[in-house]
Amino acid sequence: MKARIAFAHPDTNPGKLAGLAALQREYRSYVQACVDQMVTAKRHHVALPERQTFFAPSSVLSSQIQKCARMQAVNTVSTWHAGLWCRLKQRLYQKKHTDGFRIEVRLVALYGLMAPKKCGHVEVTQEAIDLWRSWVWDPDVAGRTPVLAADAPMWLSEMTIAVEPPRASRRGCTAGLAKRWASVSCLVNGKRIAIPLVCDPKILSAVKVAKSVMVSRREDGRWRFQFTDDTPEPEFVPTPHRIAVDVGKNVLAATSDGQLLDRRTSVLFDRRWTSLHRHRRNRQQLGKHLEKLGRPEAAALLAHSPRLKRLERSMTGLVRTGAGRIANNLVRENPTATFVLEDLDLRGCKGRKRFAYRAVQRALVSRAPTLKVHAAYSSQTCRACGHVSRLNRAGTKFRCRGCGLLSHADVNAAVNLLGRSGDKQIGIKTHFTAVGVIVRDRYRRRRDRSVRSANRAPTVAPVGHCDVNSSHSGEGVGEDRAHV
Repeated sequence: MKARIAFAHPDTNPGKLAGLAALQREYRSYVQACVDQMVTAKRHHVALPERQTFFAPSSVLSSQIQKCARMQAVNTVSTWHAGLWCRLKQRLYQKKHTDGFRIEVRLVALYGLMAPKKCGHVEVTQEAIDLWRSWVWDPDVAGRTPVLAADAPMWLSEMTIAVEPPRASRRGCTAGLAKRWASVSCLVNGKRIAIPLVCDPKILSAVKVAKSVMVSRREDGRWRFQFTDDTPEPEFVPTPHRIAVDVGKNVLAATSDGQLLDRRTSVLFDRRWTSLHRHRRNRQQLGKHLEKLGRPEAAALLAHSPRLKRLERSMTGLVRTGAGRIANNLVRENPTATFVLEDLDLRGCKGRKRFAYRAVQRALVSRAPTLKVHAAYSSQTCRACGHVSRLNRAGTKFRCRGCGLLSHADVNAAVNLLGRSGDKQIGIKTHFTAVGVIVRDRYRRRRDRSVRSANRAPTVAPVGHCDVNSSHSGEGVGEDRAHV
């Protein structure tokens, strides 16, 4: 599924845009009220059948828009609750708890359990649930509760928005203003706002577009409509010819045949990432200072910076453009190849690696057959002798401590990924500790075998040996004895 973007036409009636802005204000206010109600009730999830009775109704929004707002509120609180485990798990290990109890708390945090339940072979107790809930709903432990951003998008369903071609009933030249129009429910009961759209060229018909739409207003004043394309991805048949692609450290990608692709994009991204990180850190420090002075409203406004959003948007566009260019070139140069990609866990990954991996993966999956392999220890393993060590790699340089191989680190990792594509012992679901045991055991066996072959004496026929049936056997023996 792909995102398709459309914008409101520059010549849209200002009165219609004002009505859309009024709808967004009321929508955001109601979503925040629903979030606060869930926090007050200490609920991180509300099931669909009880949402209508749990949340207070709105006197301004229609019933269908209220359903969308409640769904967004539940997703906001659930996402916030799911992210607390990474911040609070260290608190669990600071206390003297048993390993079994820690597993119970982890299951409560990851699956959002509300009552004692058996998960696999672990019986989750009420004590673990009460401990986790006491941390989650304590502001001094979990921090600030969810606050909806000022430019948060509206999630509108098919009952509240429709994308349609221009109708002949629209008078004047407005019907020919755009090829697609968005009909959005407004605050006036029974009426809709018709917005002409500047569409993505790939939005050819409303049948291919998903039923829900995200509507938001950017800092430059343009209205943005994000659709989800339901067109199924093309299916490719894998081929024997394979090329591994590794997301590089100072290049956007490196291949197993020695190509280093798009170094310029990596340099530009790192420069903008540094600027973004510095700007964000300064605003966070200023926000903490304002909170100490008793000005939480001003601190909350600092979290939403137009400059930060421009930098994030430019970095995303930069990486997507570079990844698309790389994918086009690789597919054009290798039309019959299957591309091997690493299956990365991005939870602890930051910076360009996270952006680039997703962009390159999506670009190649939509253009050619791909195959994912396990990525554990691929950057630390020597492609020649199999020696595994963190000391083998220093930045972009790879120098094996076992055999002395000199290579580019990203190319070496790509070659290892290519080898994993045919490895029957290391699968994509193999645990990373098991992968370490396997690769180290292979290196030891290879090393011992090479040592034994080097120490083995060459096989030479003994002096004076001859066939006993030979007619010259006596002469040969006599000559050997004479030499002795």
